[in-house]
Amino acid sequence: MSLAQIKRLIVMKIWDQLLDGEKVDLVIDSVGAATIYKSLHQVIQVGTIVTFGASAGDIAQINLRDFFNGQVTLLGSTMGSNEEFLEMIEFIKQHGIKY
Repeated sequence: MSLAQIKRLIVMKIWDQLLDGEKVDLVIDSVGAATIYKSLHQVIQVGTIVTFGASAGDIAQINLRDFFNGQVTLLGSTMGSNEEFLEMIEFIKQHGIKY
């Protein structure tokens, strides 16, 4: 088993324990290849995945049928400035977004 496969199994187990089967509207993924598969399965139908990092690898594989059947939106972004990060944290607090 490759290191990437081991990392994927660990991530899946942790997410399953924390979310207890609950799906989410939005996944913000900074890891990349090791988590994109789980992100796709953790988001609700018509949900959104935003990815801005690739610390676990640049190349990821997904099941295209899961992607288009779920009508998932996949957005790529770069990381913002420190000011934008602080604005995001304030927005999360103001709107009671769980993180």
